[in-house]
Amino acid sequence: MAASTPGPWGSPAPPRRGPGPRARVASVLLGAAVLAGLSVAAMGWGWQAMGASPMTVHGWIALSIGAVGTAVLASSLMLLAFHSHRSGHDDRVESTESINERIRRRF
Repeated sequence: MAASTPGPWGSPAPPRRGPGPRARVASVLLGAAVLAGLSVAAMGWGWQAMGASPMTVHGWIALSIGAVGTAVLASSLMLLAFHSHRSGHDDRVESTESINERIRRRF
């Protein structure tokens, strides 16, 4: 469809040749990894700038377990939300109108 669209001077526009989906995903993941690394470096610099005592190995292990656990939990909950939506579980939930109607009939 892009080839049939006229260009700025009336000639057909050349087909778009951008990065494929894998290249886009790879660039997003690379950007996220760089951003995470810069965030960790900034937090370490801030920790040292406050004059706080250095963390022991046990502190770094606990911090790493907490960060990885939080990321795994967040990813799992998002996966469950997508699965619930795609499998139709959300469609079977009763609407609030019918719940309100049942409550009104009861009282």
